[in-house]
Amino acid sequence: MENIEIKCGICKNFKTLDKFHKRTRGKYGVANNCKECGNEKSRKYHETYKEGLNKIARLYYAENREKVSEKMKLYYQKNREKILERTKLYHQMKNPKSPQF
Repeated sequence: MENIEIKCGICKNFKTLDKFHKRTRGKYGVANNCKECGNEKSRKYHETYKEGLNKIARLYYAENREKVSEKMKLYYQKNREKILERTKLYHQMKNPKSPQF
């Protein structure tokens, strides 16, 4: 079934199923737009409505500060090693002359 090629609804190119996001209601279990087109569409949407989306996010955070804070703490506890490694890598890239510990 992986050899099946379907046409993207936006760019009209034929692509294999692995180039489409999964969607249970879609034909063959995938979305009708390829990943590239879907990502571009999402990027444009967020650029267009950036201010409104940020306003909604700030409002949600203000109303649910404790809930968000608790979620962030749980995430940090579960992913502490990964977060510390990512932070260390970021600082190394930001300042390559810093001593390696």
